[in-house]
Amino acid sequence: MAGVLPGCLKPAPPPPGVVYSVSALTRGADGRPKQQGEVTSVAAAVVDDVQELAYEGQSILVQVRKTEYGKAIFEVTFPDKSRQRVAVKTGESAAVLPKGQKLGLRIEVQEAR
Repeated sequence: MAGVLPGCLKPAPPPPGVVYSVSALTRGADGRPKQQGEVTSVAAAVVDDVQELAYEGQSILVQVRKTEYGKAIFEVTFPDKSRQRVAVKTGESAAVLPKGQKLGLRIEVQEAR
């Protein structure tokens, strides 16, 4: 009998995407970033998905630009419309608060594929 033997099928790989969280940052009196507000979790985001992070009437846009196993690249658009790209590895976080910006964010990647 020809055919596929039970147990020999490979499971389908999980779809590409990233699971991450973001939180607002402001610069403290000592010049160091301080977390503000709640942490927002984003599950199963794919390339081109956009998350808006609002804080005190301002907002930052976080767009997924690329995902690969163990790392994701995001494009962050600040309230003044300036942009910055940041790569974050799984299990790590990145604080993005450039000079001249009053509002920034922290991105933490839980899973990337």
